[in-house]
This record gives sequence, structure tokens and C-alpha cells, in this order.
Amino acid sequence: MTGSKYTIKPSARHGVGAFALRNIGAQENVGVLLARLYFFGVFGGRRTDLGCAVNHAGNPNCKMVKVGRCWSLVATRCISAG
Repeated sequence: MTGSKYTIKPSARHGVGAFALRNIGAQENVGVLLARLYFFGVFGGRRTDLGCAVNHAGNPNCKMVKVGRCWSLVATRCISAG
């Protein structure tokens, strides 16, 4: 699974992870984690492939940010490709 800025692949640290395909700048939106849905009066959500691959870190390089009706992953500092 691949977005325009990341790919999902095996990770030695957590089994599966998201990896940058190109350099990503600080405060840049990496991709959508959770898309909120409204269907027949019921709210719900759909986790994306990126949302499934997000791992915890002692010194994270991203944070979750609400953008409209979705939650996105936004870089807190520059991320190098790889």
C-alpha cells in the first residue's frame, strides 16, 4: 500500500510501518489516518492504510491533526526519505 508520500512495508521495529518515499517537510500533511463518515444519521470512521501502520515512538516525528472531518498525520519536523 502506498500513498504519494509514504509506503507501507515490513518494519524490523514494529512488524509493519509507514516509510517516507521522499523528504517531507515540517508541518507537511503526510496523509489521512481516519476518515469520518456520516451515513443515515450515524457517525463512524474508516481507518486508512496509513492509520493502520502508525507506530508509537519515544520521539515522534508526526502528530495527529483534525483536518475538516478527517484526522491526518502531520510531520512535526523534517523527515528524510526511507
